Amino acid sequence: MNKTDKVEPQKNTIEFDKITVPKLCGIRKNKILKEDFDKYQLSARKVVDTLSRRNEKVLAENEKVKIERDKLLAYAKEAKNYIINISSQFDQYCNDNSIVPFSLKDSIHKSGYLIQKNELPITENIRKSFLDKLKAIGITPDENQEEMLFSRNPGCRITAGAGAGKSTTLAARVALLHVELGIPLEQITVCTFTRASRAEFIEKVTGLINKLCPWKEPLTEDKGKKIVRTFHSIAFDTYSKFGSSSRRLIYGDYTPKLADEQGNTFDIDELDGLSAEELKRIYQKDESVPQLSEVLSVTYKKLFTHDESFRNLILILYSISLNRRKSVDNCRYDNLNENSLSDKLLTDWILENKDLYENHLKPYRADVSHKELIKGERHLNTHFYLPNTGIKLFVSLPEHIRKADSTSYPNPDKSRYYSINTWCKWRKDLVNARANINYIWSESIETIRQLLINEQIASGERAADTVPPPDFVHKPVGEIVNFDKSSPKYAPIQRQLYNLSSFVYSNGRKLGTCAESHIERYFQEASGEDQMFVKASVLFEKKLDEELATRGLITFDQMFHELSNMNIRNESSTILSHLKWIEHLLIDEFQDISPNIINLFCNLKRKYFSASDRGTIMMVGDENQSLYSWRGSSSEYILDPDRYFPAPRVFEPIDLLNNYRSSEKIVSYGKKCLESRGKAKNLCAARGDAKTMDSSFFIHQPSSVINNKKSNSIDYDLALKLLKKAITEDIKPTKRAPIFILSSNTSYMLNTEHAEWNEYIEEQKKLGIVHTHTIHTSKGLEAKSVFLMGDIPQAQSNPIKNSIYRWCDLRGTYDDAQHHEKLCMLYVAITRAKNHLTWFLSKQNRNGLYKEVFQKEFNSE
Repeated sequence: MNKTDKVEPQKNTIEFDKITVPKLCGIRKNKILKEDFDKYQLSARKVVDTLSRRNEKVLAENEKVKIERDKLLAYAKEAKNYIINISSQFDQYCNDNSIVPFSLKDSIHKSGYLIQKNELPITENIRKSFLDKLKAIGITPDENQEEMLFSRNPGCRITAGAGAGKSTTLAARVALLHVELGIPLEQITVCTFTRASRAEFIEKVTGLINKLCPWKEPLTEDKGKKIVRTFHSIAFDTYSKFGSSSRRLIYGDYTPKLADEQGNTFDIDELDGLSAEELKRIYQKDESVPQLSEVLSVTYKKLFTHDESFRNLILILYSISLNRRKSVDNCRYDNLNENSLSDKLLTDWILENKDLYENHLKPYRADVSHKELIKGERHLNTHFYLPNTGIKLFVSLPEHIRKADSTSYPNPDKSRYYSINTWCKWRKDLVNARANINYIWSESIETIRQLLINEQIASGERAADTVPPPDFVHKPVGEIVNFDKSSPKYAPIQRQLYNLSSFVYSNGRKLGTCAESHIERYFQEASGEDQMFVKASVLFEKKLDEELATRGLITFDQMFHELSNMNIRNESSTILSHLKWIEHLLIDEFQDISPNIINLFCNLKRKYFSASDRGTIMMVGDENQSLYSWRGSSSEYILDPDRYFPAPRVFEPIDLLNNYRSSEKIVSYGKKCLESRGKAKNLCAARGDAKTMDSSFFIHQPSSVINNKKSNSIDYDLALKLLKKAITEDIKPTKRAPIFILSSNTSYMLNTEHAEWNEYIEEQKKLGIVHTHTIHTSKGLEAKSVFLMGDIPQAQSNPIKNSIYRWCDLRGTYDDAQHHEKLCMLYVAITRAKNHLTWFLSKQNRNGLYKEVFQKEFNSE
């Protein structure tokens, strides 16, 4: 503030004397809009907090502004009185009308603040001194970075766009707390999400502190790892101190050994970000822990054997899985040849499977009463009827055998004949599009045998414990699943049940607490079969909890949940000793945080604060780089921290929107991804040479021919040519400045259909001058040149997860979060580039984001 500035009350502040509770709440006799009250109360708190900060600045000015200072003090006092008055009116209004006030979510309303009220003692002298020290080592923060670096507010929310220098500023903040304020490093923790960003930040913070304090013992990488931590590290270490000592971690099918025999914890990366190969290379396996897949299979078998409700759900879901529903625009099948076709198929099948027919299926031969009626207009024959499971079974030999059959049938006017295989295809289209779920056409002997087993179990003829439960995949609406049992990505039903449970955990709740009445109320959007899948998941989670407890095992999901709800009753000295690391908490990539992590930090910060009355939180993130909605993250947590982190004053919002990484061209194309959400207007290229630097942005359409075959794939011939040119002529990358190859799908980068591309990429990776990343793992990183392989597909509507959002009381819908995430992915991919981005499309994603964001600007080749 200049000395001549005249201070006026803010125009957007509340006119307190004009607001009354009935006006605020809309005067509803049976319902009061407490959310509105909270909104106005928060606005008043922001007035108080803003005016307090402004007042402190005024106090440092010349005495000439004393009158303005007094005005601010009076206005702040008026705001405080308003809060007291409106609270009193609200309570009286509720009492007069016998209304129970709306209560905030438990995760928000638990008693106790998380951070201190007093500001950090960052004086003007400290500010000037530290800026001089930074300048001496080549760091000159801009105005917004300075605001972040020297904020005295114990609660800060930093919105930092791509290339805004937030990592360097955050590292400088750690150095400021330690070097200038004398806070021990043991009381400072920085949390990051990815392994790459963690390694980079450790290097920055150790290098910065060592340069600022050359006379001290050097801060080593190992010491840096104790400051810059991952959420898995925090959860594991804290649970080892406050949780059950009899339970061991189980992590997938390869549980890493994370502590020595004395219980000392090793350095723990964010394990979810490691590939299976990286996990095995970095960590020794804990041989005392079984594979999770084995535990899931045992749990599945026990439930199927002993729980009739679960078994009935599984049998129905299995039957449904055999008919993969799909819409067909034009069902060409005509009933003219139904009898002759079905008789022919059955006769051929019996000839090939006499034993199965005579010994098992013959008693189930269907009659005319078991025909399948298609929308009241067409009947389809049924070969076998299984009464206890209600299955109408139609059989045929596999397609490769039918193709050799020369039999043909005429169309209705007998003008043309079509092969038996063509008629079967048309008939299948009709079945898949319009038949009931209990009408099953099977060519698989394995499937037919399983249906017979299911029938015998349902009739009581066979005990459930004498046979394995069905091995199949359920296809929830909106989910992408793999039906190939030979694929490493194949996830059988028990894994799917577990994955749904894990998704709910990440959103801060436990699926096992979801009652049937909740499913009826919150999951109406989901189909009947998907509701059955949810019910089966609830039963599965409860049984899995028992199985894990019996074996003395615990998953990270359970660990986070227990720590979030654990009532730590230890002595204050113990809490101060074991939780001192959380006193000053800085969280990077906060837009990717999920409710289970928020609940964990809230509980631990609350316990520590109750014992110390000290603590700060600085959260840094970018709502436009939110990539993890599929595991519970949401940009709302960084946009509205006051709702989730109880504090005696509002979080100070600070924006870092200047992009010092990318050229103006790259920034402008990145902004296009955000324009539909109205989030791009304040982003700008801030490099001194942003306008004049050599820069390019190219989009290449798919190749029509690969290896002399028609193709809609990425043009790898062109990609290889341009990559070689970039390496040898244009970019000349080094190990410290490599070229990035990014994709949303690793199959577009590695092990592609183009052998020469695969070989060349592996050679350059070994040299260290080319790095391949998924878009998720590239976040926080940068390269002069980026090759983006493949489009980013649009998200599909997901009724189950939309319903879970409602049940977990989350804002918006999962569908909206997914669409936002896809746009963020493209924005992140583009803004990894400093100068050059080359994008190769594939028509496999013909409805991807290219069409939504760029097609109007770039003409198809």
